[in-house]
Amino acid sequence: MNINKTTTNFADRRGIDIQILKSFDKGCDLISIAWQDPTGEMGDGSEIVNYLVGENGATFYNGMSEHCEDLPGFINDEMHLRLVIAFLSTQQRPTI
Repeated sequence: MNINKTTTNFADRRGIDIQILKSFDKGCDLISIAWQDPTGEMGDGSEIVNYLVGENGATFYNGMSEHCEDLPGFINDEMHLRLVIAFLSTQQRPTI
């Protein structure tokens, strides 16, 4: 799954960071979804969830948020990823 500029902009407008770590585990990429730092820096330690990306989509890897039980275990494509981002943006951000 490729993440294009449309999805990163979509997440950015909703206060969410998306980072992709290439070849994270056995050739699979990792999508890390986190709340944006209020100062604008990426990755303030408020990680929400990580997904491993294989050839057929992204599979749930681990979660740091109470919202993880409401998230899908598998993301089919980039449009599905945007739905996850939209859902997360409606949830209350934890206080740091």
